[in-house]
Amino acid sequence: MTAEVAIMNQQALVFAADSATTVTMWVEGQRQTRYFKGANKLFQLSSAHPVGLMIYSSASLHHVPWEVIIKDFRKSLGSDSSEHLSGYATRFFDFVKGHAKLFPDELRKSLFIDEALRAAASNHREASESPAVRDADGDAKTTAFRAALEATRAKLRDATPQAPITPTEVDAAIAAHVEALTSRIREAKELFALPDAALADLLAEVAVVDLMANYKYYLSETGVVVGGYGDDDYFPMCESYSCYGFLDRQFICNPEGEPTQIGKDLPASIEAFATTSMIDNFRLGIAPDVFTGVQLATRRELREFAAKLQAILAPGQPTPANLETMIDEAVGNHRREWFQLAMSEHYGPLARVIASLPVQDMAALARSLVELQSLKERVTKPTESVSGPIDVAVITKHDGFVWIDRKHYFKPELNPRFFNRQSANTVGK
Repeated sequence: MTAEVAIMNQQALVFAADSATTVTMWVEGQRQTRYFKGANKLFQLSSAHPVGLMIYSSASLHHVPWEVIIKDFRKSLGSDSSEHLSGYATRFFDFVKGHAKLFPDELRKSLFIDEALRAAASNHREASESPAVRDADGDAKTTAFRAALEATRAKLRDATPQAPITPTEVDAAIAAHVEALTSRIREAKELFALPDAALADLLAEVAVVDLMANYKYYLSETGVVVGGYGDDDYFPMCESYSCYGFLDRQFICNPEGEPTQIGKDLPASIEAFATTSMIDNFRLGIAPDVFTGVQLATRRELREFAAKLQAILAPGQPTPANLETMIDEAVGNHRREWFQLAMSEHYGPLARVIASLPVQDMAALARSLVELQSLKERVTKPTESVSGPIDVAVITKHDGFVWIDRKHYFKPELNPRFFNRQSANTVGK
């Protein structure tokens, strides 16, 4: 897990991130989890320009560490710049998409088949556990199994694929991969106990459609946050993305909402990413789990109150058809009223203070917020999912990317040549 924060005002952007990472392995069928406290999640995206990047959730893209990809992009970018921050994000993702050395075509095909096998296993299990299949024998079992898969295929075909996948791309993936996937399914006889080997073709098609239409369920997600300035940006900006990597012919990286642009209309902003409960509590006055709990409790109480009222005023009468709509409206009105109060009492004053905070105080606040989240995880969870050294960087228009706190896996005082090389690489840029 991870806790990260981005704080901005008209002077600067501050990024802060913890260093905890979780590694899960399967050994002889047993899940083993290891926790480490030295992961790098905050990076300088350009050696010459004021742009930074944070990652969270997955530390790798198809088993390639993001750190390797990011530093290779930084080297490739050199002193090139973009007019606006969005240009750096576009160039970065285009760089990843076109990186034939790290992600050659054969690897991408292999990755697709591996993920499709997971989808096949899921659909095989679902069909096998259906009562019609479980209780049948012989030819009847084959017929029931086929019917279950065909029903799943029809349901998937009727659903709208998750953006940016289209039905046309689903058809293309079927044509490109079903044959190879069918062979893998037939080879894995212990995993795919089919009542008839001829069902492998249908299972493969269902798996491909499922993977393409519901990739978020199968692919690992990495949160990517890009922040800083383009050449024509005079106030900082922050953009966030959900990156799922390669899926057949697509490289999937979806924007998460609108970019946050500091300006006259928005003089300050504070955003949290990944594990955010304490940070949200600090800035909004309520944690996300409590917010959700309040909504559910309010809805439940209104429904029970309506039932009691009906029993008193109109016993034996049917429940009004629009009761749920009325409850939705009441919950929405109630939420707007109390949440607006929480915002005005908590986020409003905080935003006004951040708008005028000096840069060094913004950095201290960002670090404190990550520490607060780390403290909560440490005292309330069996594992320290947010922990380790906290990296903090400040990005300003003219001073560029400046580290405030940065961990090293080596002692800096013993490695002056490392910093000399770093300086030589940026001379004249």
